[in-house]
Amino acid sequence: MKICYLTTLAPYGKGETFVLREIDAVRALGHEVVVIPLRPERTCLDDRYTVFRLGAHSGRCYRMAAGLLCRHPLACLKPCLRMLTRAGGLRKAVKNLFFFPKALATAQYLLNCGDFAFIHAHWLATVSTAGYIASSITGIPWGMTGHRWDLYENNGIREKARTARFLRTISQTGMDYVRSLVCEEDRDKVVKIYLGIDLPENTPMVPAQRDAGHFTLCMPANFVEIKGHRYVVEAFRLLAARGARDVRCTFYGEGETRREMLALIERYGLGEMLSAPGYLPNSELLALYRQRKVDAMLLPSVCLSDSEHEGIPVSLMEAMSYGIPVVSTDTGGIAELIGDGCGCVVEQKNPQAIADAICRLKDDADFYKTVAENGRAKVSALFDNLRNTKELLALFEQSCAPSGRQEEEP
Repeated sequence: MKICYLTTLAPYGKGETFVLREIDAVRALGHEVVVIPLRPERTCLDDRYTVFRLGAHSGRCYRMAAGLLCRHPLACLKPCLRMLTRAGGLRKAVKNLFFFPKALATAQYLLNCGDFAFIHAHWLATVSTAGYIASSITGIPWGMTGHRWDLYENNGIREKARTARFLRTISQTGMDYVRSLVCEEDRDKVVKIYLGIDLPENTPMVPAQRDAGHFTLCMPANFVEIKGHRYVVEAFRLLAARGARDVRCTFYGEGETRREMLALIERYGLGEMLSAPGYLPNSELLALYRQRKVDAMLLPSVCLSDSEHEGIPVSLMEAMSYGIPVVSTDTGGIAELIGDGCGCVVEQKNPQAIADAICRLKDDADFYKTVAENGRAKVSALFDNLRNTKELLALFEQSCAPSGRQEEEP
C-alpha cells in the first residue's frame, strides 16, 4: 500500500519525532510512505524519507494549485468553501485559507502519481484541513490523528469527520471529547490508538544506584510553563531544607523559561543539586537510561487551561520502558499511562508532593522496584509502537474498501 502522510514539520525540525517513529513502523511492515510536511523548515534533519516539499512561498506550490483550480474549479472550490464556512469561527477560517494552496498542490501531486491508496493527516487543525480537501478532490480515502491542543481548537472537526474513514485519538480523554463534537452517526469512527515507542530489548531491571553516592534524576523537557520546571526547583529547595542533599536532577532542554529557572537555582543555592546543560539528543538520553545513569525521571506538568495540558508524553514512556520510575502529575492523559502504581502520580503545582515522591523512591527499595516493574509492564502491554501501528494499518486497509456510507451534499 502506498500511503501519503501529511505532517506539520516532520521530517523537518524536532517537534514530530513521534510521527516519524510511526512512519518507520509503517515502512517496516512493508508499506511505501511519502511524507508531505505543510510547514517544512529549510533543512531536513533526516534524509531517510521520501518527501514532497511545499515551501512557505514555493512557486511550484502556487503553480500546481492554480493549474488544478483552473482545470477543476468546482471540485476545488467546494471543499475549500466548506473549510471556510464550517471551520468554527473567523480566526480558524483564516488559518484554513492560508493552507488552501498547499492543499490543492497536494491534491495535484497525488493525482500526478496516481497510485496512492490512503491519506493520513496528523493533527486535527490545518493539516487535516489539507487532508480533507485533497481527499475530496482526488477521491482517495483519508483519516486523521488528533493529539491534544488540536482537539480543543476544533477546526471543522464535525465536517472533517463526515468524510474521513476514521478519526484516531491518542488518549481516552481525547476520544471522549472528540466524540462529543461529531455527529451521532460518525461517533463510531472515533477510535483510540495510543502512540507508542520502540521497546528496548533485553534490558535488566534497574536497582536504585546506591553505590553512586547520589540519587540521580532527570527531566527531559523543553523549558515551557506547561512542563512545570518551577515546581521541581521548589521541591529541591524543600529537599535541601530537609538535609537530603544526596539527590541530583538534570534538566535537559531549551526554551523560554530556562534563564528564569537558572536564576532561581542560583538564588536558592541549589547549584550542586540542579543543573541545566541544555538540549540532549534523544539517542543520548536513551543511552543514559540503558547505562543505568538515571534512577528516576520527573515531569511535573501543569494544566494551564481546559485545552492546554499534556496528552500522554512519550518522554514518560521511554523512561518507563527501561524500568526507570517516573514522577508526574494527574493532568491531561498522564494518569492513563502511570496510574495504578505504574508511576508516582502527584498533584500538580505541589512541590511538597514531588519532594515526598522523590524521597520515597530514594529510600524505599521495595517501592522503587514495584513502580519500576509496573511501569515497564504497562508500556510493554499498551505502548509498543510496532503493535499499535499494526492496529492503525488495519484501519488504513479497511478504509480502502468501499465506504458503507454514501457521500451526500450536506
